[in-house]
Amino acid sequence: LQVTTGRIEVSSINRFNLTTGSSCQTGATCQLVLSFRFSDGTEIADFFNLPTGVPTWNGLFTFSSSQPSFLSINSATGQVTTLGNTANGVVVQATSVPFSGPAVTES
Repeated sequence: LQVTTGRIEVSSINRFNLTTGSSCQTGATCQLVLSFRFSDGTEIADFFNLPTGVPTWNGLFTFSSSQPSFLSINSATGQVTTLGNTANGVVVQATSVPFSGPAVTES
């Protein structure tokens, strides 16, 4: 076992979408899917433990919606709730919490 004391950060987001097959109709709750890579090369295939939606690490990412009155996102767990319909698109964003470098963002 080798332990390193250096800092690692999120270097890239590889996949960011809603769970496959979710319809996420008005009033429904859906789950975001997120995979990413750390700066040391370690890849995390499933940030959220599906089907519970519990994140692997609390506080590593924040999530937001460009139109929260139509699409609400729990910024800690990534649970998405549709609140209504809109003629405009809604942008869902995941942002890593930076420790010393720039944040990594995906929409």
